[in-house]
Amino acid sequence: MKSLISRLLREDATNGSDRLDISKDILYNLCHRCLSSLLLCLFEATCMNKRRDRRALMGEIARKADNMQCIVDILIDKKVGDEFVKLWADQKELAILHSKIPTMYRHEIGRITALLCVAIRRGHILVPKET
Repeated sequence: MKSLISRLLREDATNGSDRLDISKDILYNLCHRCLSSLLLCLFEATCMNKRRDRRALMGEIARKADNMQCIVDILIDKKVGDEFVKLWADQKELAILHSKIPTMYRHEIGRITALLCVAIRRGHILVPKET
């Protein structure tokens, strides 16, 4: 479903139509909600001891990170991802929690960072050097 919506938004943007236009504010509101949800899941994962419950929570973390990646893709396509790079770079709590979960579950979150790095390299996102 996410890929379908993403394709529709891309096609709509290339056709110059405004009927499916999503505002930057709505996208950033979704980013903040996804980020809060991801942080909550990571915090829960670091506090859990039961292996079976932890696996379910790790699946939830992967889904949350995938949702975040979908939104980041849209931000990059709309060329409004510069503020998200700053937001992502300021996630010190996320970085600490990320280091505490098992390595095999870190991949999804790392993909967001990689996506941002590629977009910056290609010039799709312009950010200050300090960021």
